[in-house]
Formats: sequence, C-alpha cells, structure tokens
Amino acid sequence: MTTASTQILITEGGSGASRAALAAVRLLGPEGFDPVVTVSDPRTSFAARSRHTKRVVEAPRIDEDETGYVEAIKRLLEKDDFLGVLPVTDSALLALKPELAPLVDKERMSERARSVGFLTPPTQIYRGVGALRKAAGSFDYPVIIKPSVKVAAAQRLENSSQLDDLPVDETISWMVQPVLQDPMRGLAGVAWEGRLLAATHLRYRRLWPLPCGTVASAHTVDPDLELETRVASLLENYKGLFHVDLAGQHLLDLNLRPHATLPVAAAAGANVVVIYARALQGDIAPLVRARSGVLFRWLEADIRSILSEVRNREISFWDGIRFLAPHRNTVHSVWSIDDLRPLWARFHQLRERIPTGRFGGFG
Repeated sequence: MTTASTQILITEGGSGASRAALAAVRLLGPEGFDPVVTVSDPRTSFAARSRHTKRVVEAPRIDEDETGYVEAIKRLLEKDDFLGVLPVTDSALLALKPELAPLVDKERMSERARSVGFLTPPTQIYRGVGALRKAAGSFDYPVIIKPSVKVAAAQRLENSSQLDDLPVDETISWMVQPVLQDPMRGLAGVAWEGRLLAATHLRYRRLWPLPCGTVASAHTVDPDLELETRVASLLENYKGLFHVDLAGQHLLDLNLRPHATLPVAAAAGANVVVIYARALQGDIAPLVRARSGVLFRWLEADIRSILSEVRNREISFWDGIRFLAPHRNTVHSVWSIDDLRPLWARFHQLRERIPTGRFGGFG
C-alpha cells in the first residue's frame, strides 16, 4: 500500500537530548520528508532546533505523565496524516507500541535470540533491587548489571557497595552478566517481515561513559552475512529500524528505534531512516549495505574516553594524541556546519546541569 503523506513523527518523551532524534530529522528532511518533533522543552531539544524539522509539538514528559504523553501522541496522530512514527527511546516505544515488548525486554529477547542461533552472555535474573542486593555477596566480580528494560544504564560493578546507587524500584528486573573481553561491534539497519532492507556493520573503537556506555567512536566494516541472517530471523515479524550490539559473537542488546550512529550509515551509502520511510510509502527496495571505512565520532564523548584511557595508562600519551587528532572521512554525531542551531540546545542542557555536576557529551 502506498501513501502520499511525507510527515514522520519523531518522539522522545524526555528532555530532548536524543542525538538519534536529531540524526533522523537531518536525514529525513533533505530527502523530501517532513519531520515533526514532539518536545517537553523546546529549548533543550536537539531535534526541535534543527533547520530540517518541519514542525514542533509540545507533549508531556513520559517519566512524569505517561498517560498524558500517550494521549497527546494519539490526538496528534488522529488530527494529522502521518506516514509513520519513530519513537527514539525505549520508554516511548513501549508506551506507543506495547506489542514490541517481547523484543525490547532484554530477558525475553535473549531467549528468542538463542532460539535462532545467537550466543548470549551467561545471565542471572533478579526481580527487584532487594533481591539483587541480597545475592550480591555471591557474585564473581567484576560483573555487568543492567535492567531488563532500559530504565537505567548498564554498569560494571567491582564490588557490592556500588549497588547502593541503584534506583529503589522493586518492579525492575536486573540482569547480572560476566564482563566479556571480546571486541564490541554492531549492526544497524531496517528489518521488513523476515528480511533486511538495509545493513550497516560497525566496529566500535571507543565507548562513553566507560566501561559500559554507548558508542563514542566506530567505523563501518565489511558485512557479516551470518549475522544478517540471524538478525532477520530474530525480527521475522517486525517492520522497522533496529540496532544490535554484540561482544564478539555474543548478542548484548537489541534496539528497535533510531540510533545515534545513523549519520555514519547514511554517509556510507545506507540511509537507514530514509529507506524505512520509503518502505512505508510502498517502495520496498533490495538490501542496501553500507560500505566499509567510514568513521563515526560523538566528539566530546570520544575525547573524554581517550583522555580517560591515557589517564589510566590503558594507551600511551602519544597514542592519545594520535586518536584525538581529526581524521578524514569522519561523520559526527551532533556537530554539523550546515545545521548549527542544535548546539544552542546543548548549551541550555549544560547550563541546567552545572549545579548537579551531571554532564553528557555533544559533538
């Protein structure tokens, strides 16, 4: 079925700090689509500031008023003709598309992943932070802990005392896994009813925050065809964007939403979000693979990761200088010479975080 609509709703439901939302807007706008962005505070939203955003609509923060958020999105979809909706956080995705819960919940997703041939890390599950703390004395440290649904970031624990900082919420299930030393990599693309329409293979160079953060620097690599086959099987009934994180052959995470590395996929020849939008219009194209050798940098995060490695003597001072230097054929996460206004949103975010000392990254 085809549609004449070109409006794509991009919704975060949070502070507006989503680099993935900004990437989606920048990639859709120049290709004839009209990105509409929901915000709770236009001053701090990257995507709302972009010159490629067609329209900005205010909506409640999902963590403050989930019911109000969902109702606001439903009213918007009933009022206007949209080609599709792109939630850019797990909380927004689950609120708007609860049928995807079996793939978003890491515990349930891991079971399905093993059924199609993926390796997953050995995992212990604890229902609630109380059960996690009770068992903490038996863990073989260091370990990685993460919630089964992403309400908090994954953490590396060196001892049980670090559990004191976890959110006190007995409804959260926690996964405890060993620390894997395998190289980190990823696959981003579009799945469409059991096959892939786009595939970008990434080798991660650095993460931030260390040691369990998101991609600070990565480069595209040649395709792993076996991985593509397994992902297509994992997502056999799904139509949309995805990004998988792996450590070697172990599947760590599955994201069913735009990812901040979208710019490098587009620069390498596989504009994932546009391929998806065109599929929604009825243009189902053959598989497009990104070419290898294109570098992605989330600039501030990459700089902080390199400095941390130098400080901890994980790399030499001179290697740090070499890694810090600008590189050719590089795509950035936020910095864009032809779309500078999102940087003002970053300055607003930093100003609000100065009293608390909570700084993110931009670039």
